Parts: sequence; C-alpha cells; structure tokens
Amino acid sequence: MGTERDVRRQPKLRIGVAGAGTMGRVHAAAVAASRRGEMVAVVDADPAGARLAAEWGVAAYRDVEDLPSDEVDALIVAVPTDRHAALTEAAAARGWHVLVEKPMARERDQAQAMMKACAEAGTRLMVGQVVRYFPEYVRARDVVEAGGIGQVAVARTFRGGPYPRGQDDWYGDAARSGGLFVDLLIHDFDFLQSMWGRPEEITARVRAVEGRPRHAAALVRFPGGLAAEVVGSWLHPRFHTRFELAGSAGLLEHHSLERATLVVEVDDQQAAAVAVPSSPAHRSPYQDEVDDFIEGVLENRPFQAEPADALLALDCALWAQRAAEIGEALTRRDWEATS
Repeated sequence: MGTERDVRRQPKLRIGVAGAGTMGRVHAAAVAASRRGEMVAVVDADPAGARLAAEWGVAAYRDVEDLPSDEVDALIVAVPTDRHAALTEAAAARGWHVLVEKPMARERDQAQAMMKACAEAGTRLMVGQVVRYFPEYVRARDVVEAGGIGQVAVARTFRGGPYPRGQDDWYGDAARSGGLFVDLLIHDFDFLQSMWGRPEEITARVRAVEGRPRHAAALVRFPGGLAAEVVGSWLHPRFHTRFELAGSAGLLEHHSLERATLVVEVDDQQAAAVAVPSSPAHRSPYQDEVDDFIEGVLENRPFQAEPADALLALDCALWAQRAAEIGEALTRRDWEATS
C-alpha cells in the first residue's frame, strides 16, 4: 500500500478551470481537494473569474488563448453549453486533456467535432455525466444487471427543481441550453441507456410558463418491450430526483428526499419483501467525477463514461426534443433519417 509520501511523489495533472459560475466553482473545489490534481488557473472574462482564482491562489485569465500551453495539462470546461465545442477544440489544439460539463454539446455535429479534435490531438476527452457517480444510480444499475428484480418492463424517472438562473438567463434560450431534455434530462437518458441501449421510439411533450420551458415528459420505448417515462421540471422549489424500476421479480425505488434513498423490494415466495436502504454518499459525486478524470488521464485507463456514451445520451435528448416539436412519436428509423 502506498504512503502519503508515495502519493506526493506521483505526477500531478495541472488543471485550468474555464468558467467561474456554479459548476466552475464546484469543479475548482474538487480539483483543489484531489490527491493527484493541481489547479493552476481560472479562465473567465467576468470579474467572477478573478475572484475564484484569488480564492484558490491561482492565476486568472480572460481567455483560454492567454494560458501558457506548457503550464497546463488539462482544461475543465464549465461554461454555457453553446460554448463547449469551441473551448474543447481550442484545448485539444493546445495538447490539453478535457473534462467538459454535460451536456457534451448543443448539437450532435459539435459533439462529433469535439471527439475528432481530441482524437487527432492524442488527448483524452471526458463528459461530466455525474449521475454515473451517484451511489443510488450505481447501485440500481448493478441490481438490474445482476437480475436482482428480474426482467424490467416499466421504468419511471423524475428530475426537477427551481428554474436555473444562469448569467444572461441562458437556460431560457433553447438555442443555447437545449432546454429541459438536453440540459436536465440528459442524466436520465444516460442512466437508462447505460442499461438498455438505444431506444426504438420516443414520444415527448414540453410545457412552457411565461415563455420559458418549465416541464417536459417523454415516453421512451426500448428494445424488448421496456417502456420508460422520463419527466423533468423546473417548477419545483427544491431539487430532487426519483426513479422506479418494475421487474418480473421485484421493484426498485429511489427518492432523493427520503431518508432511505434506495429501496429494493423483492417478490420472494419464501420470504417477506426485503428493504435494503442505501444512504447518500459521504463524498461528493462531483469529487469522484473529477478524480476519475484525473486518474483516467494519468493512468491511461477508461472513464466511467466515455465520449461515445455522452454522445448517445445527447442524441437521445435531441431526439426527444424533436419528438416534442412535431407532437408525435418518432421512431429510431425516422430520427436517424432526419438527424
């Protein structure tokens, strides 16, 4: 087992954080707390960038192009979605690895260009699909894949909270954020697709309040007959998540506001239903995400979510968005023919 001295001798990944908003601050704290990461810069033209840099005692820059290439190994991109592609490609061109916040990009072709740029530069690309690090979702996927509740036929997910107030109200501009499907529900599409792959058909609806998208729902049909109801809302005063997976041998339920956030109920003729609670993690899933990025780069090992996984989730979110726009079910064949 390595000692603290061994850890200090190991190489560290020098990381710049682009974006000093909510997620930029979260990532900066995670880098600072990591064992093998070193935060070296904050990039943001807004005065918040200089303030965040001062908090951590690092250099502040207004533009990525101002960073000395040889002083940075990786860039965390935590800016509005419509800027993800440009910053990722700029970082790749300078030989930096990239952790970009979800959603990967606003459009599929942008995401593909990001993957190509990093592949050609020989740098690693990871997308912050952070739900893959939340213990309730990890445990649920493990139970399903192990056949713990039998064959799943119906799934329901919910994710919602207050309307996000980003700078310049960029969340309210669908051309920038993608709205609820792309910005919020991409987590649930990723969760479902990690177990059951690409859907066969999606029906979706969006409801607006005062001109802003505030509630969205999709019925997603997967191969084998499984149907999933995916609901998201920016109408709730307190952020929370829920899911329910119904299988041939039991039920798996999660509600983030409940004390026992994950319960597995098994239909067993030999015994009564068994409840297995899972407490929230003591460590932040965002810390686990950043650590996975750092270790993945330094050790040249796969991430929990590779770019292809994030691209699949983005594609599903855009598919749902398009189904909502036309107001009818959109099959996989029709979506792929038009996208």
